[in-house]
Amino acid sequence: MAACSTSVHDDGVHGAELWSTDGTAGGTGMVHDSVPGPDGLAPEHLAVLPGGTALVFSADIPGKGREPALFDPIVGAPGLLKELEPGAVGSLPADFTAYGGKLLFAAATPRRDASCGRPTERRRARPSSRTSSRAPGARVWT
Repeated sequence: MAACSTSVHDDGVHGAELWSTDGTAGGTGMVHDSVPGPDGLAPEHLAVLPGGTALVFSADIPGKGREPALFDPIVGAPGLLKELEPGAVGSLPADFTAYGGKLLFAAATPRRDASCGRPTERRRARPSSRTSSRAPGARVWT
C-alpha cells in the first residue's frame, strides 16, 4: 500500500467496502466487492500492520457476524482473519494495534466480554492510592 491510501466508501451500489487511491481519478476504485449487493463488508477500525503492506479491520462477514478481517494486496481480496465466535453473532473486534510482533485487539463474545486471550486469576493486591481504570466486573486477560 505504499503511495496509496485505503479507506471505506459506500458507492450506493456495493455497500461499504474497501477502496484505494493513488490520488488520481484513474487510480481510485473499490479494492474488491467482497459482499456482493448493497450490504458490503462494512469495514471498521482499520489498522495498518507493521511493514505497511496489509490492513486488519473489523468486518461484517455473512453468516459469521462482525469478525477480524485482513486485506493483503499481495494475496488479493479481503477476507476473514479468524472466526473468534462461531455462528452469526460475531466477536465485535476493535482497537487493533501491533505490539512486539503480535496483533492485539479487543473482542467481545458471550463467553468473554471485551476480552483478548485467556482469562487469568488476578491476585488480591495491597490497597493503593491509585484508582482503577477498569470497569466494574472487567476481567484481566493475557
